[in-house]
Parts: sequence; C-alpha cells; structure tokens
Amino acid sequence: MQTVSTIIFAALIIYLIISYVSRYKLRQQNEELKYKLELISNSMETENDIVRAKYRISHEEEKINTIKERLRGKYGNRLVLEKKLLEEIVLYEKERAELMEVELRYEIGKYAEEIMLRFSMDENIAFFLNLIDNAVEAASLAEEHKQVILDIDRVIVVKNTYKNEKISLNPGSTSKDNKVMHGFGLGIIRQYCFEKKLSIEYTEEQGFMVTTIRMTA
Repeated sequence: MQTVSTIIFAALIIYLIISYVSRYKLRQQNEELKYKLELISNSMETENDIVRAKYRISHEEEKINTIKERLRGKYGNRLVLEKKLLEEIVLYEKERAELMEVELRYEIGKYAEEIMLRFSMDENIAFFLNLIDNAVEAASLAEEHKQVILDIDRVIVVKNTYKNEKISLNPGSTSKDNKVMHGFGLGIIRQYCFEKKLSIEYTEEQGFMVTTIRMTA
C-alpha cells in the first residue's frame, strides 16, 4: 500500500513539474512576442504598418522552422554542431541571394562556434538570418556588383555593396522604403548583441558597407 502511495505521489510531483515548465515556456513565448512588437512600435505609423509588422514576426518563426526542417532532413535527430547549423543558415541565404541576383561568398572559420555558443539554436537562426538578410537586401539594390561577403570566425564581418547614395552609419537608422520591416531586423540584431555582450560597428570600405561584430566579454 505504501509503495502505491509513493508511486502516486511521485507521479503527482512529475505532473506538477511538467505543468510548471509548460506554463513557463508559454509565458516566455508571450514575453518574446511582446518584446518583438515593442521593437517595431516606434516605427509604426499606420494600421498597415502594424499588419506588416505582425506578418514579419510570423515570417521569422516560419524561417526558423524551415531551417530546423532542413537540418532534420540532413541529420535526423542527431545532435547538430554549431558549425553545421551555421552552414545550413548560410546556404539557405545563398539560395535566396541567387534569386535576387546577388553573389554571396562566405568563409566559416574554426572558431566561429565561440560566438554561437552564446546563443540557443533558435537565437542563432534568428540572429544570423537577420544579419545576412539585411546585407542581401541592401546588395540587391546596388546598381552593379551585387555582392555579399561573409567572414565568420571569432569576429563576424559582413560586407555588402549597396545603392550608390548617401547612407547613414547610425545602426538605428534605415534608408529602406519599408522602415517597419527592415527596422525589425536591425532591432533584432542590436538586441542580441546587447544581450550576448557583443559589440557591433558599421563602416564603409571601398564600396562596401561593413558590419563587424566582436565579443566584448
């Protein structure tokens, strides 16, 4: 009888733990959604902006799930190392770049995982997709030499050509027509850099816009 009572008590404890974890994850998801909406709230001017912003949030989640599906297709349920994850993200963006007639070249160094280990899988996907997305979109607007060059190691360097016009090196600004959509990506990158103790710098170099990200601690 005592054994049965012990089993029932243990099952109850396990149920309570599972319920708590599920509620905690749900709260986290809600907080993340609220945070994402706050990132773009200052850029929203009309109801159409709000609709586009909500679409972008949904689109972000779809892209994360797409990368995960591609990984499962290649590796099944095996553990995917950070470098393999990064390669899949870059290949996904390379396919997209080709559709936009942008040449994307990349090199992933042996120490790239040092920065990636600061992120969860979903955070890595969101961070690098937005980082490369912005570069590809900017390069697609260039009159010629539509090009993105990625060098990812202990330091992340993203170079892209851009439309021949005066640009701002203020990381909080965007010259794109749809400031809601593009500003969302910039906001995600800046927030992750702040949370993961990374510095981010924007410079110009011989016709390229250069984004450099380093570990600060």
